[in-house]
Amino acid sequence: MQQPDDRRKPAVRTMRVLLWPIFLMLWFAGKADIAQSPGIGTLELRGVSEAAIRLATDVDVRVTGHLARTRMTQRFRNPTDQWVSATYLLPLPDGAAVDTLELLIDEARVIGEIRTKKVAEQTFRNAEQRGQRAALVSGARPNLFNTAVSNIPPDGEVVVTIEYQETVQRNRDRYSLRLPLTLTPRFNPGEVINTSADRLGNGWAPATDRVPDAPRITPAMLSGTPEDTHRLTLRVQLSMGTALSEILSDYHWIDVTEGTAGDYLVSLANDNEPLDHDFSLSWRPQTGDAVALTAFQHRGDDLANYLSMQLLPPSGAIGEAPPRELIMVIDTSGSMQGVSMEQARSAVQYAISELRDVDRFNVIAFSDQASPLFQVAQPATLEAQRRALRWVNALEANGGTNMQPALEAALIDGRQAASELRQVIFVTDGAVGDESHLFKFIQKALGNSRLFTVSIGSAPNGWFMRKAAELGRGDAVTISALGEVELRMRELFGRLGAPTLTDLRAEWPNDGVEQIPATLPDLYAGEPIDIVARSAQTPASLRVSGTLWRDGVPEPWESQLLVSDAASGGRGVAVAWANQKIDALIDEERRGQRSRSETDAIITKVALAHHVVSRTTSLVAVAAAPVRPANQSLKQSAVPNLMPYGQGLPVGQIVATATPAPLQRLIGFCVIALALLVLFISRWQALYAPARQ
Repeated sequence: MQQPDDRRKPAVRTMRVLLWPIFLMLWFAGKADIAQSPGIGTLELRGVSEAAIRLATDVDVRVTGHLARTRMTQRFRNPTDQWVSATYLLPLPDGAAVDTLELLIDEARVIGEIRTKKVAEQTFRNAEQRGQRAALVSGARPNLFNTAVSNIPPDGEVVVTIEYQETVQRNRDRYSLRLPLTLTPRFNPGEVINTSADRLGNGWAPATDRVPDAPRITPAMLSGTPEDTHRLTLRVQLSMGTALSEILSDYHWIDVTEGTAGDYLVSLANDNEPLDHDFSLSWRPQTGDAVALTAFQHRGDDLANYLSMQLLPPSGAIGEAPPRELIMVIDTSGSMQGVSMEQARSAVQYAISELRDVDRFNVIAFSDQASPLFQVAQPATLEAQRRALRWVNALEANGGTNMQPALEAALIDGRQAASELRQVIFVTDGAVGDESHLFKFIQKALGNSRLFTVSIGSAPNGWFMRKAAELGRGDAVTISALGEVELRMRELFGRLGAPTLTDLRAEWPNDGVEQIPATLPDLYAGEPIDIVARSAQTPASLRVSGTLWRDGVPEPWESQLLVSDAASGGRGVAVAWANQKIDALIDEERRGQRSRSETDAIITKVALAHHVVSRTTSLVAVAAAPVRPANQSLKQSAVPNLMPYGQGLPVGQIVATATPAPLQRLIGFCVIALALLVLFISRWQALYAPARQ
């Protein structure tokens, strides 16, 4: 009879024999998936096995003062032998007002027209069916736009150009501009609901009761950076009216050429950069003089007067922060894997190290659920800080981005017991689809807290982060590289003290001036407040007053602007007002001041008058002559977005064609593996059952 060790040898050999086929099948299946999926740069058409639409993006930006005008041209090239219609989810700055669409066909330009969303989409569908070339741009979120292009000919291309406007960001004496180039896949909570097929919604996520438009904001994602698609060329012209002391790009190599009259041309040093991480540019004027109030004006087509202003904090006005309760919330969901998790841990650890002995604090980690370090905020003793640092260092990324439990814990739990200045630092990539639901919750639960957001990753959800901080009466910071953590967090903590200006009031000499925001927020050190206004009559002046805190001592402050001194800003000033007016209307709806239908009616009126894309309006361009022969079929292609730099493609979750095929293959492999395991167990029992007896 064999000894026990000898009896194991046939079993081990049997296990090896059975497991090797499983490993080989899984390996070959993975190779097949990679070859057929977008992982190596081959994009699938639905029902077409050939390489699909190639995308090239060219961006021209002109910055004049505090306004930036961007012209983005995208070439959709079809290398197949079939006629194709393509859709693409286009990420843009969250404050972008899209107001121009052009369709270029053989050097001829077709100018887009603004229409209500339903009319525009029906116009596009009709043109698509008739074989006409057409383009459609509609808003999915304030920072996400769906672009559709119809009837791209075999081995041909269609060129689509959009233009949009935004306000340049300013922090102290530094200006900055950020161009989103891709997006982080969104987490979409809620119960799955059945909805009718959405023509522009072919994403990987199903609609839910919390995110009914999930198919529109979850495009297929392309892993890696293929050489022949998803490439960028970019130029930025800076016209600040003065010389600049420095121009910096955070994540791309750039070339800078100085022109005349304080103009500078910035371009990418390397052409055809991949669209896998945001472009960020900052610059600083040589002058150090602080300007209290700057303004641009424009007389619109409706004969109304429009003003776009920035209120800048006086230099040297910094208050001493009182004792505070600091709540740090860190996102540990799956979308934070890799470099993003390192950045988040470093940001929170920096915040912990900056605590004073008069402060209290807590740390809350969240993914599917929220997990606080302490039951209630604790005094910031040295031992408590050390414990928190160890706890944060052990956090790993996994699970869904379920934000509401974390916000509940940060904003509600213990709020009534806190007598200090209460500040919440929310560290996340903002990769959620239920933004509006969370905005409502923040407005409802904020109380006396202040919410500061820290965006993490190569392509964070900038709109959510900015809007959450705005509704939270706080500030927003972006960290896209590990080396930025200390600098950005130091800047944030420099603003976490008492505001520079409080109790701000704007006074106009005449009635009928519509100012946005209607109530001015507190002004933090280094952070300007943007103000837009519309008036039927030209106001003579604007007086802004409030309380200035200098070294912890309050004193009266005021500044006055003569409207006649405001520089001419062109049509862009009216567009800026329209965009912020629409944003303000949605905020009012969220607060319950009017119904959705009433709000949509006003938004439509404003958007049509100013030719901007909104949640109720879209831009559509249609070429007159049909080009696709009636006997030629039309294929649909969803052009994927690149996964953000430093993030991997979630296995079996986000696929090129948004079909369940990978899941079905995985189930099949599991069934085969289970069958082989049963066979192995049977073989084991046959070998050793007699021995045991």
